[in-house]
Amino acid sequence: MSTVETTVFDLHDLREHVAAGDTAAFGAMLADDVEWTVIDERTRPAAPAVLRGREAIVEMIRGAQERGIVTHVTDGFVAGDRAALQLTCTYPAGGLVVENALVEIRAGRIARWSGVQAWDE
Repeated sequence: MSTVETTVFDLHDLREHVAAGDTAAFGAMLADDVEWTVIDERTRPAAPAVLRGREAIVEMIRGAQERGIVTHVTDGFVAGDRAALQLTCTYPAGGLVVENALVEIRAGRIARWSGVQAWDE
């Protein structure tokens, strides 16, 4: 009899790592070849912002933290190899960014992120 190891994505851990600003722990939740796509007012569906690879995404998050942006996972659920998340980011001056994302999970890690965001101006 063979045993198949199943790795489950832990939404609680994601919330904790994001709230703590722990980019190393967050990065460990990403697949090596993760693709992160975001659509917003500046990056329309025909030309979305796309980052590829764990290091590029962790660097983007570090940059946001360096600018004083605080992020929280404010809602979400996981169902098998898919997840839906809502993130709220607060700028130092109080402005908000809200992103809703659909996430594909592979081997317990985020393999694909597809988000739509809006922000205060």
